[in-house]
Amino acid sequence: MPIRGKSKTAQDPNSALKSKSKKAKAETPSATEPTKTPKPTTAPTGILPTIALPLPNIPFRTTPPMTLSGGSSTAIHRKDLTQVNHGLDIPEFQPNQWMAKDLFTNSSPLPETSQAEADQAVLSIARKRQTLRIVRENIGLNRDIVGAATEHQQLLGAVIQYSTELVNNQTKFVKYTDAGVKQQIAAVKLSQSQEQFTQETIALDGLRQMTPLIQEEWNERLELRRAKINGLREQTLNANARLASKRQELEAMFNVEFQTI
Repeated sequence: MPIRGKSKTAQDPNSALKSKSKKAKAETPSATEPTKTPKPTTAPTGILPTIALPLPNIPFRTTPPMTLSGGSSTAIHRKDLTQVNHGLDIPEFQPNQWMAKDLFTNSSPLPETSQAEADQAVLSIARKRQTLRIVRENIGLNRDIVGAATEHQQLLGAVIQYSTELVNNQTKFVKYTDAGVKQQIAAVKLSQSQEQFTQETIALDGLRQMTPLIQEEWNERLELRRAKINGLREQTLNANARLASKRQELEAMFNVEFQTI
């Protein structure tokens, strides 16, 4: 339908919206650029009025309630965060409360804010976001510090492990040296045993050589003893013979003297 009152300086609504979005981006400082004070902007002139068309009345539906498996009548709505133990103080926003009921009039109960107040609020929020940027950077810095401290502790653990292995190796070397000394002592004892064995072998050989000599010596002693016994036996026989002859002589003399009487 034709629109009256169109000026020569009128602009395209899409270009006006794009200019607004560019101005909004310019007002919001980025994470890498310093915050600049936004300049107050004025509403563009000559924008075509928006023609509002009636929308169909679609009833708002929420997610159907879920029934527990035990048959309880307790309903849990998916859009309700009270069932989630998140521990956060999240503000509520009810769109139905601020909805424009009449699309042809200023029927939204939203509070009105002037452009200067909005610019000041946006600037304050942007500065707060810069504060949060510093907080995030400090958190990242602290995380890096903790990571470096963790790696330092791991380095200390590696040093302790190295020292432990060094002590273990020194202990092993001491045991190795002790084993070498014990080996030398065992070798000396073995040499002593070998010398004792050689000496005992020589003594055994000497004893073996002396055995026949000792046997011969005892044989000579036996022969000497036998000779002595035989000599004594002969002397006894000779003495007995002399005694017998002497007895015969005495008996003969006695008989002669007895006959003379």
